[in-house]
Amino acid sequence: GTLADRLGNGLQNRVEQFDSARYLLSRNAFSKGPSKMLRRSVFISICKMYYIHKTFEISAAHRLQLSYASKCSELHGHNWRITVSCRAAELNADGMVVDFSHVKKQITDALDHRILNDVLPFNPTAENLARWIAEQVPTCYKCEVQESEGNTAVWTNE
Repeated sequence: GTLADRLGNGLQNRVEQFDSARYLLSRNAFSKGPSKMLRRSVFISICKMYYIHKTFEISAAHRLQLSYASKCSELHGHNWRITVSCRAAELNADGMVVDFSHVKKQITDALDHRILNDVLPFNPTAENLARWIAEQVPTCYKCEVQESEGNTAVWTNE
């Protein structure tokens, strides 16, 4: 979908401003072309956003379906540390991007103390889990899933 569809929440005017700025940047408004940092700063200055990050833990087991021999193909569990990052240009009627407790409840109700292979329709790798979690929360733009110390997967739509 379009940027307006992805952002939602009545942001059409801001999206139109961003599209105008993006058009100007693409028309060589700068002699050597706009840098990535400049394009990002134009977007941020036009579309000011609120950001929240909710971190919580779930306990869940999984077994990976892999193309090679691995001990991870056996059922095993983790205390998963999950960080859901959300954003919105405007706050909801309650003055929030999204209620922290709603984010946690939605994910923990589905996954906590479960065998992930039994409740998810895909190979439950940390990467796939990060994408799935992000898709469950409409304002989520990034999700980090840490299955153990030093092993973290990140999904982002940026």
